[in-house]
Amino acid sequence: MSRNISKHRETIDTSRRIVQIIPAQPGWEAVYALNEEDGGIHRAPLVCWALVESGAAGGLRHVTGMILKHGSDELFYAEWGRFLGYNYPGASIDWEEEAKVYHEPYLSK
Repeated sequence: MSRNISKHRETIDTSRRIVQIIPAQPGWEAVYALNEEDGGIHRAPLVCWALVESGAAGGLRHVTGMILKHGSDELFYAEWGRFLGYNYPGASIDWEEEAKVYHEPYLSK
């Protein structure tokens, strides 16, 4: 299966450039808060880690996880929307509680 990363990169942020990709170890996930009404979380398995350069050539570099777009073979940066963080095998993070904390500013209005 071919991974289409260039299309996503160009449509989302042309100032970011993927420098290198390495596969994610099994069990790593991106975790997202669901909407305020439903509560809870969504987990998406990480496909790979990407070393990304932001800005002009020689700009800042950081590592981000990448996930598959639901129902396709396109890769997306994991850190978008209601992103809470990365989960890994053996982690003891209470993601349900993290989602509640994420929503507190919206629910108190």
